[in-house]
Amino acid sequence: MPSYPNRPPMRSPFDTQVDFLTGVASTGLDALRRLSALNLQLARQLNDDGIDALRALMAFGARAAGAAPGAPASHRPA
Repeated sequence: MPSYPNRPPMRSPFDTQVDFLTGVASTGLDALRRLSALNLQLARQLNDDGIDALRALMAFGARAAGAAPGAPASHRPA
């Protein structure tokens, strides 16, 4: 029987497909992880922007009513 010492064994088509699909799944999961991180960052930024806008509106309303920001309604001028 002839021997081929320098020849690596051929991989089966099944192993090749498994490796390919593993790579595709890994790439997809990585993309999903990055997208989730971006969505979380966007949600936090929108939340912070909304809070800042609400604070600005409350400060404007308090100044328009003639009271200091955070003053109770009973201390506002009539």
